[in-house]
Amino acid sequence: MTAYDDYAIKAFEVNALDYLLKPVLPSRLSVTIDRIVKGSLTKPAAVVSRTEDEQEPITLCCLQSLHYRENGEPKHFPWKTLKAPELFAYLIYYRGKTVSKQTLMDLLWPVHDPHKAVTQLHTAIYQIRKMIRMCGLDARIHYHDESYRLELAGKLDVEKWEDRLSKAPEVMPDTLSIHQSIMDMYEGDFLADHRYVWAEPEQERLRLLWLEHVQSVAACHVEIGQHAEAVKIHQQVIERLPYLEDGYVGLMYIYASLHHHSEVRKMFQRMKEVLLGEYEVPLSDNIVQWYKEWEQTVEVADEQGA
Repeated sequence: MTAYDDYAIKAFEVNALDYLLKPVLPSRLSVTIDRIVKGSLTKPAAVVSRTEDEQEPITLCCLQSLHYRENGEPKHFPWKTLKAPELFAYLIYYRGKTVSKQTLMDLLWPVHDPHKAVTQLHTAIYQIRKMIRMCGLDARIHYHDESYRLELAGKLDVEKWEDRLSKAPEVMPDTLSIHQSIMDMYEGDFLADHRYVWAEPEQERLRLLWLEHVQSVAACHVEIGQHAEAVKIHQQVIERLPYLEDGYVGLMYIYASLHHHSEVRKMFQRMKEVLLGEYEVPLSDNIVQWYKEWEQTVEVADEQGA
């Protein structure tokens, strides 16, 4: 608790649970107490997720990594090889569809001779079926006409997230808790830990859905004066999508509105270094123009103040 709002950004950069400005209003203090009791803003989401997991004891998960949840608890598959989990992930991605044996061999064993590739494929399929039985997953691998098809009962974690997102009400101050729980359900990008090249298009599709959602949530926080919450969201955007301007620009706008001039300049410089230096992506003309106009406005204000 402090009388200086300048430190709000720094407080949330070190994962402060909340930040109170003096004088503290009873209504605002009650929000902080509620957050302390619940542990953090992520608790409502955990309650929702746990309820769903209790209704469906085992959930197969693809967000961040391939794993499963049993009664809400995350569990990892004890794979002994690298190809079996990738084959399993690929079949999960194409769940309900037939995938030819040749497609799988070309994907996973492209340099092997056909006979050895077939052997490796059969071994991996055997390992997957054994893993399904051992972990109690409600899944079946069917083989017909030189092709495989994975049938799953229940929904993946990513399907549950997309369902919640599509059915969610409009982002408004009164619905922020709902949208916070949806944000918390997105635990990471699709199979991000495994770095499968074939999964990248799906990763990007889901990232952009996530980006559109969190930007609307951040905008709502700004609208009601909860700048620190919006800052945290834009920092997450930068971490997940460092090659896009969105996160940097969102922070620049917030810092500008709070008159944190040095932070605006730092963020613009960081955006240039990352986009131009690391990704060789040119900055948008409208963003460069906005920054120039902002600098001119600040200079005029400083001169008038002097």
